[in-house]
Amino acid sequence: MEEDERQKELIMTSTMDDLPDYLLLEIFQRLPLNSIFRAKSVNKRWNFLITDPFFPHCYASRQQQCSSFSPPFALFYIGFIPGSNHPCQIGPFFPPFQHQQTFTFPLNFFTSQLQKLQRETHSLQLIGCSSDLLLFSGSKGDTLSDTYYVCNPLTFTWITLPHPPRHGPRYPVVGFMVEDDGTFWIVQILASGFLPSGLLVFQVYCSTTAKWSPNHVICPTHFDSFTTKTTQVYQGSILWMVEDGLLWYNPRTAIIRVSELPNDRRRIRGRLGVSCGRLSYYEVSRYDPALRVWTMSGGEWMVNHVIRHDHFWSSDESVQGKFLALAEARRYLRWVAFNPTDCDVVFLKCDRQLVTCKLSSACLEVVPCRCDHRDGIFYRLEWDVMPLVFKPWPTALFIASSNHIIDAS
Repeated sequence: MEEDERQKELIMTSTMDDLPDYLLLEIFQRLPLNSIFRAKSVNKRWNFLITDPFFPHCYASRQQQCSSFSPPFALFYIGFIPGSNHPCQIGPFFPPFQHQQTFTFPLNFFTSQLQKLQRETHSLQLIGCSSDLLLFSGSKGDTLSDTYYVCNPLTFTWITLPHPPRHGPRYPVVGFMVEDDGTFWIVQILASGFLPSGLLVFQVYCSTTAKWSPNHVICPTHFDSFTTKTTQVYQGSILWMVEDGLLWYNPRTAIIRVSELPNDRRRIRGRLGVSCGRLSYYEVSRYDPALRVWTMSGGEWMVNHVIRHDHFWSSDESVQGKFLALAEARRYLRWVAFNPTDCDVVFLKCDRQLVTCKLSSACLEVVPCRCDHRDGIFYRLEWDVMPLVFKPWPTALFIASSNHIIDAS
C-alpha cells in the first residue's frame, strides 16, 4: 500500500520537465506551428529541442506523410487606391484550406508589424515571392536607392539586405528565387535587351555569400521591353514575360535563354503562373470572350481549357446575376491568380467579389476569405496578387557574415 501511495504521489507531482526528450519530441510533433513557436520560449531545454535541425525535419516529414495533407496557402496582394493619399495596401487573402486545426496565421500581428514598417519606410512595396518568403523594397531617410527586405510572413522574421553597389533605374526589373535549402537569390536588371547589343546587365544577390555580384549576359533573342515585372520561379530559373516570349535566368549557373509563349494565343497580355509544379499561361479576350489556359509539357505549350463566357455558371444566384450583368456590359471576369495547390482551380474577380473557377466544369464559387482591409477599400484596389504556399516547417532566414552565419529567427 505504501508503494502504491508513493507511486501515486510521484505521478501527481510529475511535470512536463520530467518527460524524456523522445516523448517531448513526440508531443511537439503533434502541435500546430503557432503552439510550437510559443513552446520555444518556455525554457532552454524546449528551445534546444525545437531549434535542433532534427526536429524541423521530423515535423515536416510527419505532416507530409498524412494522406490528407494539402499545404495551406495565401494570396498576398499589393494594391493602390486610385485618387487617394493612402499608402499602398499590402496583405494576405486566406482562401479556405484544409488543416485549419494545425495552421494558424498571425494575421493581426503581421498586419500591425507591416503597418509599423510602412511608417518607417518610404514607399514600401511587395515586389516578389518565392517558396514561403516575400521580397519587399523601400527606402529610409534621405536614401534615394531602394533597400531590399526579405520576410517570412508566418514567423515575421525580417532581414534587411545590403544596398546594391550600382544604382539602377527608379523602378528596376527584379526577380526573386528561393531554393529548397533556404538559399535565396535576388536578380536586379540594370539594362535590358532593348540595347542594340542585346546586352543584359544584372546585379545578383546570394544569401549564402551576402554579396551582390555583377553579371553581363548577351541575350540570345532581341526584345524591346518587359511586358510585366512580376516573375515566376520554375525549374530553378526566374521567368519574366517579354514581348512574345519568356526570359529564363538561372542565377546559380548564370545561364539565360528565351522561349516562346503559346503560338495560338490571342496576342493580348496574359498571365503566367505555377500550379502543382506545372507552368501555366492564362488569357482572357474581350473580342472573342473566352478564358484560355495553356500548360507547358516537355518544353511545348498545350492548351488545356477554353471556356467561353456564356458557359460559366454558379450555384450562387448572386454570382450568376452579377456575371450576367457584366457580360451584357461586355465587362468580363478579371484575372487574379492560379491556385498553387490545385491546377483545376483559378481565382478570378467577378464585380466586387473574389471567386474561384473550376476549369473542368466552368463553375464559379464565391471565396469566403479573411483579408486585411478597411471597409470598402478592397473593392477599389488596383491590385496584383502573388500566391504563397506555406511549408510544413517555415524557411529559416539566415544572415551570412564574414566569419559565421546568424539565424535571423
